[in-house]
Order: sequence, then structure tokens, then C-alpha cells
Amino acid sequence: MFCTKCGADNNDNAEFCTSCGNSLKGGAPARSASNQTSTSLTKRDPIMVLIFTIITFGIYGIYWYVMTKLEMNESGADIPTAWLIILPIISIWWMWKFSEGVEQVTDGQMNGPIAFLLLFLLGGIGAAIIQSSLNKFAAD
Repeated sequence: MFCTKCGADNNDNAEFCTSCGNSLKGGAPARSASNQTSTSLTKRDPIMVLIFTIITFGIYGIYWYVMTKLEMNESGADIPTAWLIILPIISIWWMWKFSEGVEQVTDGQMNGPIAFLLLFLLGGIGAAIIQSSLNKFAAD
């Protein structure tokens, strides 16, 4: 069963989300890997992702991570809770998992290690490049 708040996949018998604690009553049943689609991604202007990240001193960048993570999880990726972004060393591991999700959602067209290097070394510029790749798989 998927959480209606954060999109995390939970046991079908669970009453509360293991990721955010939200009540799962009335949640969507778990989907098998064969019927998951990548149409839940939102098209965003890559330049605006970069500009908003700069203007807000990185706050929009965190928002972008969270929203993109939720959309990729709906598309079948397995990215842990975005709260891990704020933990110093663990945030690097979380960024790696995020990059693996990018590779999965883009069907390998954006390589996971390349996505990680873009995010780790270029920050907002890397996010804009990744958003450009994700836009190719977003629903119109």
C-alpha cells in the first residue's frame, strides 16, 4: 500500500506509513513492478530550477529534491525519506540513492553515477541537468 502523503511503499496490512507516520486507511494498494509507469513525473523548466535554487539560497533545491523524490517513488524508484538530506554524512548516501532512482526512472538514459556526480559536484546546475533528463519522461 502506498502512502497518500509521502508516496512510500508499505506493507498491505500496515495501518501507518513507516516513512512519515501518516494513516494508511484508504491508501492505494501496492503495485507490482510490471504495472508501474513513469507518467507521474512533473515537467519543470531546468533553468528555473537553477534560478529558484540560487534566489532562495538553496531552499528551492531542497524542495526540488523532495518533490522529485516523491514523483520518482510513484514511478517505481526506491528512494528513502528526504529527511536524510539534513544529516551530514548520510546525505551523501541519500544523494546516491536519489541518483539510482533517476537512473531507474529514465530507463538508464541518465546513468546513476553520472547523476550523483552532477548533484555532488555541481549542485543546482546538476539538478537542472537532471531535471532536463526527467522532463523527457514526464507526462505531457
